[in-house]
Amino acid sequence: MLYDKQGKVVEVYPYGSETQQRWEKFFDILYEVSKRSLEKKAEKKKQKEQLIDSR
Repeated sequence: MLYDKQGKVVEVYPYGSETQQRWEKFFDILYEVSKRSLEKKAEKKKQKEQLIDSR
């Protein structure tokens, strides 16, 4: 289901339909991009902390 900002149902996609699968793939990609971004930020923070500790 697709909801608007007020929480009302805008569209219903049957499970397994082509549209539902496209949305699922989109959210999977979005999740992976967000995960990588957070990992990069955490790594940069860790490097900065190590640099500060080594001085």
